[in-house]
Amino acid sequence: MDVFGVALATGGGFLRDAAIAAACDLGVFEALLAPQAAPRTIGDLAAAIDLARGTHRLRALIDVLVAIGALVREGERVHAVAI
Repeated sequence: MDVFGVALATGGGFLRDAAIAAACDLGVFEALLAPQAAPRTIGDLAAAIDLARGTHRLRALIDVLVAIGALVREGERVHAVAI
């Protein structure tokens, strides 16, 4: 079952807004859009935003951001979508 797909279909606006706000608060977009930043693994991203604990939660957040189209996953790496 695609949990994020179901959540987006039923309450997508709130989930989308909450995920984007959390990513902004954590500095996810800044880390991925920094000059010379290449796509990052979850571990690289956690280090870049100084997140020592809770990388499993970061992975869940990244999964939501990929599902809503805010980030792109290429293998084990993610990068921000060019606007």
